[in-house]
Amino acid sequence: TVAFNGPAASDVSIGAQDVSLFKFSMTAADQAVEVRRLAVTLDGTAAADEMSDDDSGSQVNFFTDIKVKDADTGAVLMGPQEITATGDVTGVQTFTFTDSWNLEAGKTRNLLITSDLRNTTDTDLVDNGYQVTLVAFTDASVREVSTGQYLTAATDIVGAGSTNIAGNTMTVRSSALTVNMAAVPA
Repeated sequence: TVAFNGPAASDVSIGAQDVSLFKFSMTAADQAVEVRRLAVTLDGTAAADEMSDDDSGSQVNFFTDIKVKDADTGAVLMGPQEITATGDVTGVQTFTFTDSWNLEAGKTRNLLITSDLRNTTDTDLVDNGYQVTLVAFTDASVREVSTGQYLTAATDIVGAGSTNIAGNTMTVRSSALTVNMAAVPA
């Protein structure tokens, strides 16, 4: 069973590391399973929201070190991956993780999709919204440990077997501070 757990739509800061963009849990029923493939997409919520930029003449990824982590232990289970497209990247980016890990029978694992955000005030990133989507599992995504038989995504994986799960919009913000000089006391 796969369940979406957030986070709620919120602001995230430039320069932050391991920003939680998507939270979900996976629960194994009566058999231990091995997760062998997991895919997510990253996309801006407006057509011109960039995830990578080449305005300065060199490619600069705004989202880096994209990975799947255990929310309870902080352990990296899958990844990291990077944006490989070039130019001003505004289209959906898909990241397919193929590192494998096991989930014990009857256990639930809380998971995060995280990313580092570039420390920049580039308006191609700042004040724009981004969304991570957990892509529906395939018939080669999860298998039973005891038999080696793959689960049929559409019937054996509840929650994301045959449908994508869209996360909430995270808006990238930069810090700002305005200082005014007080009048000289009389």
